[in-house]
Amino acid sequence: MSSPRGDVTEAERTMRRRRIVVRIVLFVTIIGLGLAVVSGTLGMKPGLLTHTDDPIMVGGSGPGGEVNSVIPSISGVNYANQPVSVPTGRPVVLLVVAHWCEYCKADLALMSQGHAAGTFRPKADIVIVSTRHLPFLSWPPSEALSLDSVPFPVIVDTDSSIATYLALRVTPTWYFIDRTGTIRKVVAGTLSLAEIDDEINAVTRE
Repeated sequence: MSSPRGDVTEAERTMRRRRIVVRIVLFVTIIGLGLAVVSGTLGMKPGLLTHTDDPIMVGGSGPGGEVNSVIPSISGVNYANQPVSVPTGRPVVLLVVAHWCEYCKADLALMSQGHAAGTFRPKADIVIVSTRHLPFLSWPPSEALSLDSVPFPVIVDTDSSIATYLALRVTPTWYFIDRTGTIRKVVAGTLSLAEIDDEINAVTRE
């Protein structure tokens, strides 16, 4: 026997619930796919978020990032899009960091505090390379790394080309380079201010 006019049977209610569930699943799937596409695009092209150009490297010799290899000429911009270059003809320290790396943040804070207190005056130029951007994680990088308080220039490795050239494995990694542009020592991990000074002194004596 059919139900009175206007009444809804249990079968109809079940069908409606199923339709609602299907619509919700489709909606969530579409949103998920959209987010995946956006995340993938930004992951491959973080410059869309950092609004910075890729760094430029010219020259160099030997396997990148290895001791006794000569680094190329490196230039780029900081997060304010101001030009920054790695100095040549004098000792340099490249410190490669990532904005999501807590050890990197600790090293930068230590150097900033030492510099502000007048207890850290390195005898070599220190250049920070900010690389391997992960969109939306500890974002924006300049704030995550507290770069406003860092007294050293920063090059944004927008496309991670510097990290790739150096065969970077972990962050932070320190590259101690003599006046000829030759890497004399590579140190992965955190360093104390005294250890940084010791490594710089070793490079400047050569």
